Amino acid sequence: MNPLISVIVPCYNQAQYLDECLQSVLDQTYQNWECIIVNDGSPDNTAELAEKWVQQDKRFSYYYSENKGVSNARNIGLDQTNGNFIQFLDSDDTMSADNFAQKVKFAEDFKIIFSDFNILTNNQLLPGYNKLSEELLTFNEVFFNWETVFTIPIHTAIISKSLFDNFRFNTTLTCFEDWLMWLYLAHQNPPVRFIDTPLVAYRKEIEAHKTASGNLEKVVKQRIKVMPLIKEWYGEELHDQLVYHLLLIKSIENIQLKKELSKIKNGRIISTYLKFKTYLYKKRNQ
Repeated sequence: MNPLISVIVPCYNQAQYLDECLQSVLDQTYQNWECIIVNDGSPDNTAELAEKWVQQDKRFSYYYSENKGVSNARNIGLDQTNGNFIQFLDSDDTMSADNFAQKVKFAEDFKIIFSDFNILTNNQLLPGYNKLSEELLTFNEVFFNWETVFTIPIHTAIISKSLFDNFRFNTTLTCFEDWLMWLYLAHQNPPVRFIDTPLVAYRKEIEAHKTASGNLEKVVKQRIKVMPLIKEWYGEELHDQLVYHLLLIKSIENIQLKKELSKIKNGRIISTYLKFKTYLYKKRNQ
């Protein structure tokens, strides 16, 4: 089997990493791919760099959109794909040269083939922040344990295009859009294969706190925003089970935190904690 793999690269203000990202696509030992670069209205020199790659290799194509977020950029990419499998790759992330070659071995029998990953920081490759396995990519695991136990970086997998026939990313979300994708895919119960080797790298630099996923207040608001979609897609019963599950987890975490703080004799630390707690209560009541 020699499937065409469509790589979708959404770009916004990451021009300093784009060459490295696209070079990792060009370096693939498996050659049957296309790469769709979608510029999400970047004010930097993303357009200039992207055009250079399009001129260098006809397998690269380039599209521009006004800034509407990563979900819209990925949707544009999905609409332009010709491949049998989809590979999402954010413009600051990279793949090992054998990523496609290792995964297409299983393309005839599996709809999702995903691998382990590394963290790329300060030009160093470190182990991923959680260990992946085939057992994690089930609907119940993704539904109840996303973020509290694990997450699956979106670029760890090549995914059969047929699984996206009735799916597009929600453009109102700035995070958790990938969670909705994995839920949608897992709900179809496709055959899945896991490769216990890190074949992609997920960049986490110091400035990550400036992104949506690095802003804790925005993350909480986005989690709340996504819950009505969960109820619409999967019903009130599952929605309520998830809410109670998350409340239980957060309650246990707070109890454990209080126990640890009770061991601290330094009144200055306790005072800081109480001030922080007061701040949180005020934010919740705004």
